[in-house]
Order: sequence, then C-alpha cells, then structure tokens
Amino acid sequence: MPTRILAEMNTVMMQRGERIKRARRGKGWTQAKLADKVSMTQAQVSRLEAGRYDPNGGEIRRLSAHLGLAKADLV
Repeated sequence: MPTRILAEMNTVMMQRGERIKRARRGKGWTQAKLADKVSMTQAQVSRLEAGRYDPNGGEIRRLSAHLGLAKADLV
C-alpha cells in the first residue's frame, strides 16, 4: 500500500480515537468502564484511543450507542 494512503489511514484512526476519548472523558468514565459497557477489554479501548485498533461493526454500534456519537464518526 502506498505510504500516503497508510498515513491517511493512520490520521483517520487517530482522529477517531480522540473523538472517543473526548466523549468518554465527557461522561466521566474510565477506559475500563467504557470497555465494560461495550464488551471490549481496557487494552482494546486504550489502543482504540491511541489510533492503533480498528473496531469491528458490533463495537462501532456499541460505542456509538453508549457515547452518543454518530456511527459515521467512528468508521
């Protein structure tokens, strides 16, 4: 894959992670609490917020529902 495309994908994942982190903190939740609510591990949430984890469709739906974010903001 060309370097430019990889860089763009990395940027998108990091931006998604920042949106999730802001929403989680806005609710006063820890990573562990969010993980429990969306059936993920705390390590997965940590990697997601750092832009190093790409959630599957079910995780996106659960994150959207619990954090009040549009699904489009999470893909």
